[in-house]
Amino acid sequence: MRKIKTVALGILCLALILTLFPVQLSAEAPPDPTAPNPIEQGKPSGGGQVTNITTDGGHYNTTDYTHSYGTGTDVTDVLSNSDNPLGVNEADTLSFEVADNLLTSFEDNILVASFHTEGLYNLVGCGTWNGQPLSDENMPSDENRFLAATANFYVDRTAHNVLYVQVTDVTTTIGAFWWGLAFENVTQTGVAFTLPPRDGNSGVLSRFRSYSGDHANPGQILADGFVAQGYEEPITYTPGYAPELIGDAMLIHTTDRAEFGFTSLGGIYGARRLKGGGVFELTFDPAVKLRDAVDWGAMKVQAEYGRSNQYIPDILLIPDYTPPTVDAFSVMPPSVTLRNPFTISYTVSDIGSSGLNRVELWRRSETTNWDEINRIYVPAVGNGPYTGSFSDTPKTLDIYYYGIHVVDNAGNWATEGSPIRVEVTQKYKPPESLLHKPLLTDDLEW
Repeated sequence: MRKIKTVALGILCLALILTLFPVQLSAEAPPDPTAPNPIEQGKPSGGGQVTNITTDGGHYNTTDYTHSYGTGTDVTDVLSNSDNPLGVNEADTLSFEVADNLLTSFEDNILVASFHTEGLYNLVGCGTWNGQPLSDENMPSDENRFLAATANFYVDRTAHNVLYVQVTDVTTTIGAFWWGLAFENVTQTGVAFTLPPRDGNSGVLSRFRSYSGDHANPGQILADGFVAQGYEEPITYTPGYAPELIGDAMLIHTTDRAEFGFTSLGGIYGARRLKGGGVFELTFDPAVKLRDAVDWGAMKVQAEYGRSNQYIPDILLIPDYTPPTVDAFSVMPPSVTLRNPFTISYTVSDIGSSGLNRVELWRRSETTNWDEINRIYVPAVGNGPYTGSFSDTPKTLDIYYYGIHVVDNAGNWATEGSPIRVEVTQKYKPPESLLHKPLLTDDLEW
């Protein structure tokens, strides 16, 4: 009887905890370590507010271009460091993309800007991990902390003073279980942006008139953890948000802490979240022609988490369509015996405004396809030039081809132009005839 009472008391305590502290369980499995992902080497961690904590290397894919070998440039715009319009101190990467079909239901409108934000949860509000205090040996991985979203800006084709702000492709950590304050702080609670006027136009945000949340992404879901654990209901609007003007920026964020915040996760208890993002409509003075009045290439955009716990990113967008270049490329020696390395050397540079980001090593053989096998993130050298090298030791006898991709901070990329052919040969073995030939006195020379 005493054991039954103890179990019952434990169940009541657990129910009370879940009621007082909203909990969320990721519906996504941890990444498969055997999956073919680019190798990340030296990637900035991007969190920074918990001292003496190191993170393991992440393996999520941070690029948009197709990983096939060849030449070409994505149509992308760029970034550089800048003052933060909201006075926060989180910074990471942001890319600007020009696309034609980001959202089919918006085809009647004009896509004027698209931003991708990504970074790592700064661990504020995460007091323990696996039931123990955070430490170098006990902490979430980069995948567990990964935060990302896309913010698209559309101008109404017929009402030139109406702007749609779409938040989509939201990722709020991968393969992790959160509760309490940490659960709120990994929730995207808003998006902040500036609308800098183009030359000859007056301030645009000062002419803002009204807000509407009567729109949604296709298939948008409300995950309601009050009705039932993670109960999902399709909705056609984006509830729980309101705009706020802060200096020269607008922040559209939740009105009740993290309630109705954006998430990619499931199994939600005692809270409400919107799966994947939402859409906001902003109406300005009828005289404002947004497409011409705003300098879209000078915008600043941030994703807000945990109602101002952190903002990602804090950078200035500057157009950059120029790919970087490979100035020198070599592989030495031209052949090696098995289990010996090749040294792949390069010099790369950029002339755009974004600066160098990384160099990727690609390899194929006579029997395998092109594959990225290593990457090095370039230190803060701006446009360079930057010189470095890879070392690679193929494990099988074959003829191999090496090439590199150089990528700038805008996502523009280029190759070396002509892959280099090398060969891995067997270590020397005496001819079979010599191995079995008897040693005769006549064969010796003195």
